[in-house]
Amino acid sequence: MPGPSRRRSFRSDQGAVWSEISAKEQRAGSASPTSALHDLYARESDDLAAFSRAFPRPPGANGLAVGIGGKLVAVEVFDAHETLAAQWGRLVEGAASAHLDHRRAVAAGAVVLPSHRYPDPGALGRMLDRTSAELAAAVVSPSVGEGSDVRLAGTRVSGSALVRGECVVHLELFRVEA
Repeated sequence: MPGPSRRRSFRSDQGAVWSEISAKEQRAGSASPTSALHDLYARESDDLAAFSRAFPRPPGANGLAVGIGGKLVAVEVFDAHETLAAQWGRLVEGAASAHLDHRRAVAAGAVVLPSHRYPDPGALGRMLDRTSAELAAAVVSPSVGEGSDVRLAGTRVSGSALVRGECVVHLELFRVEA
């Protein structure tokens, strides 16, 4: 099997990003003059802080999985629990904001209310299997700092990793709707 690609570039679709920010703002019933997602987070700050208090970091944890609307939507793993500790609040607030947006989308009829509340027990295994299947086509480039940046996009999963030597310092995976 060939190794990860070192020649392709990996670019985001900025139009899609701005479109999603606009949709989130509309569902929240507000708009920022600059369409900055930060402005939406600022308006949600009290709710996000409540989520952070409700979900403290488990001692020794070095990652988290996020389920919203009965689906596993994200996984973040770090090389050490201290690294996760430094990022925990930001990660929980991001997940809480996505949860609030999902609730608004259900209320607006843009998303169907799921028939189950939690991801099924095999969701994590399937996400990891999809990730493994896409590794050969991953794009590897030098990191801004140390190590290499690895990015992948494939069937129902996208993600990135910071790799230094043989160690994955940070891995993030996201569910992609089919």
